Amino acid sequence: MNKKNFHQENVEEPFRYVLPHIKEANNYVPPVFEKEVCGLYMNYSLYGPSPKCMEVLQNIDRKCFLAYPYGGNSLINKAIADHLKINEDMILADHGAANVLNQIFRVVLGKGDNVLIPNPGWDYYKSAANLLGAVWNQYTVFAKDDRYIFCEDEILKRLKETGAKLLIITSPNMPTGNSITQKQLEYISDNAKNVLILVDEAYYGYTRKYAMDIHYLIGNYPNLIFVRTLSKLYGLASERIGFAFCNKKLMNIIRKVAPLFGISYLSQLLGKTALTDVEYYENVSAKTIRSRERLADELTKLGSYQVYKSEANLLLIRLLKHSAEEVVKYFFNNGFAIRDCSRGYNLKSHIRISIGTEEITENVIKLFKEYEEIISSSNRNIANKGIMVNDTGDFKF
Repeated sequence: MNKKNFHQENVEEPFRYVLPHIKEANNYVPPVFEKEVCGLYMNYSLYGPSPKCMEVLQNIDRKCFLAYPYGGNSLINKAIADHLKINEDMILADHGAANVLNQIFRVVLGKGDNVLIPNPGWDYYKSAANLLGAVWNQYTVFAKDDRYIFCEDEILKRLKETGAKLLIITSPNMPTGNSITQKQLEYISDNAKNVLILVDEAYYGYTRKYAMDIHYLIGNYPNLIFVRTLSKLYGLASERIGFAFCNKKLMNIIRKVAPLFGISYLSQLLGKTALTDVEYYENVSAKTIRSRERLADELTKLGSYQVYKSEANLLLIRLLKHSAEEVVKYFFNNGFAIRDCSRGYNLKSHIRISIGTEEITENVIKLFKEYEEIISSSNRNIANKGIMVNDTGDFKF
């Protein structure tokens, strides 16, 4: 081949050495931006980490940075094991729950394999599947009266139709806030024994009583794996600590695709400290629940909003009279970023709002009431600068 022909061929088909499904995959872009507003759109805790974590930072030794983490993730694994009261060899930690999900996906999914994910749900599952050449399919999470619900028969039906090898159940679900029951999870597991069932519990910790007996479940269902994070309740989103737990045999397999070295020693130390400060996080959870209920009650009284029951640190709200885009603009221009769910989740006239501190919640309630007054006075020119939102719900300025 002469130089001219070689050049022309590569112009027509550049990067031929890249796997086709990687070229074609749509990359998930998280909606993060640098702007001085109160972030009520990403569902991280605005209470922040335990004060004991800040004490760790003040007393850190420079030797913590010099070497690779000793024993990989042994420090955080032991802390998680003590927290959950399970063996360390049933745990896998990594840089955030998203990376943990990626490892599990890599063990199960190859080119052309099917994964079943919730709708509405987190778009990242789609991206993670696409990057492996796998095919994502959806099951419906249904709106019923004042809440969303999982339907075990719908899930089993979709598993049969798609032949999926991996089922994702986000509980509490995002953006709807509803949880699956243990009875439902056992029923699905009993009738889908050849499917790996991944329960994504990123929003764990915002109920008065956790409804799952994880020791019974992972002891009796070898196809169940749970994933959690320290980014939400524990206020350590920047440290990127996520973990999975399941039976030992399955975990030994998943560990084969784990990173060579573990999470940074400092992150492990902060994670361990957070997990041991039970009193602080019980207090954060209780305050968040009270704020969630107060915001839901106040919005319901206004008569313009349908607020769905939630067991997460977020509320999904259907706007009965207003435009989601206009409400989001109004809040942004008043210092608060909330999520327009008509984009990305395909929930028309819905917004999602994270539950902040009690003070923040009072300010949010005040803004909703002010917005009602503005609308009732027919002054709809409320967003002087406004924002644009793309199809994945990301903020653009």
